[in-house]
Amino acid sequence: MLISRQRNDGGGLDLDKVKKPLDNEEFLSKLKRYSAEVRRDRRLSGTDVVTTTIHSLQLCGSRLTLDAVIEAGRVQSIGYRVRACSLGQATTAIIAERAPGMNAADLQAVQNQLEQILHGYVPSDDALIWPELAIFQHAATMPARHGSALLPFRGLQKLFEKKNALDESLQKQANDYIPTGDLRWFRMSS
Repeated sequence: MLISRQRNDGGGLDLDKVKKPLDNEEFLSKLKRYSAEVRRDRRLSGTDVVTTTIHSLQLCGSRLTLDAVIEAGRVQSIGYRVRACSLGQATTAIIAERAPGMNAADLQAVQNQLEQILHGYVPSDDALIWPELAIFQHAATMPARHGSALLPFRGLQKLFEKKNALDESLQKQANDYIPTGDLRWFRMSS
């Protein structure tokens, strides 16, 4: 049984904060529900979309193509093509629902919590950033699938890196041109 233990001021176990694990049937039911949400591809298109395809580091063969619109350092919308096990599908569904509005640091904090859960430590309910991640406590015994569960987080971090590099490149290009008085633009020589 996986529980999160927090001590109250008296030094004993605070029973109100004990994380009761889902039973196996409830875990499978929630996993199927999340997985069903991403069975059909939902891709984004447009000039403001950044895309990456990422593979699981383990040999399970999971892969995810993730699209995102990122503006002012925050996710605006997410698209996907998921070819992964139920764990990867479920985390993708959760991310597609919860990530809009978040920045890279926010998402890294959520990823850190998921990694803790996958290693058998479930934070208390009030400490979980996304409470629905608690279902992955059952995946602690499936280390070969952890990479699949982390795919959408790794993908979003790559998208933030791509977006930042693209923005820097565009800014450099804009700085390479100077206006002239007759409304023509000349490239500054390097």
